[in-house]
Formats: sequence, C-alpha cells, structure tokens
Amino acid sequence: MLRQQAGCPRPAGGQPGPRLGYHSRLLSSASKPVWVQVDLGRSLAIDTIALVPTQVTTGSFSAKGYGFPLRFRVDLSDDPKFAEYETVLDRSEADFSNPGDYPVVTAIGRRSARYVRFISLKHWRREDQWILALGEIMVLAGNRNIAAGAAVTASSEIRSGPAWLAENLVDGQSVLGPPVTLELSPTNGYLAKHENHPDMLKGVQVHLGRPVTIDEVRLLPVRPTDFADEPGHGFPVRFRVEASLDAEFAKPIVLLDSTQHDFVNPGDNLVIIPAKRQPARFVRVTATQLWFAGDVADFALAELQVYSDDHNVALGAQVTASDEFGDSRFPRWSPQYLVDGYNSHHRLAEIPDWLAGLARGYEVASQLRQLDRDREVAIDGWLITAMRATAAVVASLVGGLGLLVWRQRSVRKRQVESLRAQIAADLHDDIGGNLGTIAWVSQMAMLEENVAPAIQQELARLESQPQPQAILLDINLPGMDGIEGLGEIHQRAPEIKVIILTVFDDQDRVFRAICAGASGYLLKTAPLEKIGEAIHEVIHGGAPINPRIARRMLDLFARISPPSRD
Repeated sequence: MLRQQAGCPRPAGGQPGPRLGYHSRLLSSASKPVWVQVDLGRSLAIDTIALVPTQVTTGSFSAKGYGFPLRFRVDLSDDPKFAEYETVLDRSEADFSNPGDYPVVTAIGRRSARYVRFISLKHWRREDQWILALGEIMVLAGNRNIAAGAAVTASSEIRSGPAWLAENLVDGQSVLGPPVTLELSPTNGYLAKHENHPDMLKGVQVHLGRPVTIDEVRLLPVRPTDFADEPGHGFPVRFRVEASLDAEFAKPIVLLDSTQHDFVNPGDNLVIIPAKRQPARFVRVTATQLWFAGDVADFALAELQVYSDDHNVALGAQVTASDEFGDSRFPRWSPQYLVDGYNSHHRLAEIPDWLAGLARGYEVASQLRQLDRDREVAIDGWLITAMRATAAVVASLVGGLGLLVWRQRSVRKRQVESLRAQIAADLHDDIGGNLGTIAWVSQMAMLEENVAPAIQQELARLESQPQPQAILLDINLPGMDGIEGLGEIHQRAPEIKVIILTVFDDQDRVFRAICAGASGYLLKTAPLEKIGEAIHEVIHGGAPINPRIARRMLDLFARISPPSRD
C-alpha cells in the first residue's frame, strides 16, 4: 500500500498564494443551507466534478481543509434558481472526513448542465460560529476544466480581495499546484534576457503549424531549479495573450488583456485563459511590465499549452521570442523548452489523469490512516490484555512473595527461639537455666506483628517478674526510644547488662548509648550466632561491640582527648 501511495501524485500543499478561494459570511446556524454555484455559460456535457479545499495560515493558526463542510451536496441544473435539478454527489447522511489538501473527485458519467451548485448542509465550525470556504471548483469535460473563468454566484459571500472572492473559485489557484506526473523535468522553460527595470516590452510566440480552433490557452509559471527557488519567477505583472492567423498579428484576437492592472502572481499554479473556439495559427504572450525582484527584471514561462478539441496542439511547436537568456552555464533555459511538455520540476499531466491520481492517493492515504487506527486499537487491546495478564502475574508474585515472607519470618522466629533455647542451655550452669534471664526488647524479636514493645512494658515487667541478667535493646521503639529507656532500666536495675541491638551505626547514637550505660553495641546485620556469643560475653563481664563501631569510637575519643601536658 505504501508503494501504491508512492506512485500517486500529491498536492503541492501550503497556502496557494494571495488568492485563497471563496468564503461565506460568518454563519449563526450550523445547518442552514449555504450554496455557491458556477455558470458554465451554456449547457455542456460534464464528466467529472472536483471540489478543492483551501488552506489558511496566519501567524500561529494553520488549517488544511479550512471551511470544508461536514455534510454537503452537488446538484446540476439548467435553471439558475434550481427549480429542477439533479443531485450527482450526496454527502448529507453522515459527516464527511475533512480532505485536507486533497480534492474530492466525482465522476458523473457525462451529464449535461449549465449550472453546478455546491450546497453546504452542515458547516465547518470556527469558534462559536460556522463558515463555508472552498478553494476551487473544477468541472471537467474531457481534458479541460470548463469552469475556468466562469461566472460565480453565492447565497452568502464575503468579498475581501484578493484572498476571498467568489471568482477565485474558478481561477485555477489552489493547494493542488500544477497538473504533473512524478517524472522529473530536464528543463526550466523559457527565460528572456535579464533587465535592470521592469518597464520593458518582451514577447514570446508559438507557431501552431496550421489554423485550428482553440478552446483555451494555458500558462505554466516557472519555479527554477538553477536560480533561487521562487514560485512564479518571471511571471509578468502586466501582459496580454493574443491569437492570430498571421505571424504579424495584423488582426489579433485578444484572449486576455491584463495590461491596465496587475495580475496576481500564480505561484506554481496553472493559468487557464478561455479562447471560445477562436481560429488561430499563432499564439503570443506580450509582457508590458516584467516581474521584478531586487535589481533584476525577468520575463519567464515554464510552458505554454494551446488546447483544441481536447489536445495540446502547441506541444513541440516552433517558438520565437523577442530575446532569450542564452547563457551556456544554464542549459535548462531555451525558447523551445516552452513547449516540451514539462514545467520546471515535472512532466505535465492531463487534468483528469492527474485528479484521478490524486483521488487514488487520497484513498490510499485514508486506508493507511484506518490501518493506523486499527493498529492503535489492536495495540490498545493487546496492552489491556497484557496489563491484565501482568496484573495476574503480579498478584501471583505478590501472593508468592507474601508466602515467602511468611515462611522467612517463621524460619527467623524458629531461629530466634532456637537461639534463646541454645543460649539458655549454654548458660544453664551460670544463671540457672531460666529463659526469663534474657529479655529481648527489639523489633527483631517481635516477628509476628513486626511492632516492637514499648519500653514502658519492659520496665513494668522488671517490677513484676524476676529480673533478667541481660537485655537486648533496640533504639527505634514506639514511645520512649531505646537510649532513654536504657537510662530508666539502670535507675531501676543497675545490675542488668544491656546490649544495644539496632540498625543505627552513627557516632551520635553510639556515643549517647555508651554514655547512658550500654554494655555492648551490635548491629542487626550480625548473625544470630554472634548475638548469642555477645550475650555470653556480656554476662561474663565483657563489652561486645561491632568492630566498625569500635573503630569509629576510637577515632572520636582520639579527637576529643585533652592536649598533652608540657
């Protein structure tokens, strides 16, 4: 599908130039019908209708498909009031996806009509109001756009030239750009000699070889590849287009006269000049005011086409010019390149083939977007399934972890009880085998609830039960902390040996514990066997202390020792 898309032409994109198209007034209703219609001048056979969106870019605001309606219809009639009409495109039942830069192309099978009406039935929303906007309406008969230059009327219109005018709807200027294939061009077109001011008269003329009746003349602007990239480079500001049966133009037929007013530069877009079946053997373009940029004035055209009975009769014809650029360093310029079938970038295409390619490209792009949406839905579904599976796995792991913790606690408790029994057996001869002679005031010894007993509870036991020989005391206890409790224990039973058993190894707590009367200081990372050995040691008068803590205390005492006497 990506290969299919790569083989289709694409719109030029971007804002088409100063002439954007047709724009309705701001509308207070989303669904009150608004229409715009094209008058072809007489009833003509129609093959295809293309609706071309517009794009607006102003500051930080940019919208492709600006103003394109959500629901619409296209009707044909020979009556300007459409008392009777035939609907050839109906998109009124459901919202239509905004086409962006692509045309909406409809083949209607050779229907005859004079008027083509586009009706918006559900408008494009702009903030708290609605609008209808459209870049171009193309009405094809064979290879020609017979709507070019036709009269346009509308039920609602703002006139804000040059951007928004009803006649812009049939001026050929749109986001689509010129009708081209994907084949690259070997030439730029025709370029006259550079001038240093624009008020010069220059011309170029095509000899068709024989008299023909011509339907239209097409001018393709230049977008050079060997100069600065400027769409519409050299397109004359003022000019006229004439047809004649003789080379001297003794009796010229004026097809377009824009010598009294500036012609808006078309950029990349095609300029179509209706000829109304005039007989001609020669076609001439005369520039009376040149395109001017900086200090250079130019007259240039990429291609000139003359259509007669659906064919470009100017292709390969003889070309003469008032002068030419003629610089061998720039071989892409020549008068003969004005009729070689290329613009400055690509081979030119017939309009119906080009629109059909754009329509295929839009269809493929839509299918790819749908595939992306389907993929996102599938990925979302997969993620949900994966999350559910993960949740089940996590729940299983949590359950397994809980079971493991419970087992570890049980093992730890059994180890503690085994150690207590072992210590009691080992100390039987010394302290009478009474398990009550060893008191554990520590979180480690309270594995069932993981909550240490308050020191006050142990102080109460000292008064109601036989006193133990040794106490393992934690520091971080609820209520009174272990170091404060150590002082209370020594006040009530100074003969009891207290070993601090904690996770804290900072100098401040160690120093405070020793000052409070601790007989030993161990960390909870110590193996149970080491704790048992420490209890033996403290009962026999020793002072067990973690080696790392002992090193720190020696360093501390070295720093606070009094200076030597002289």
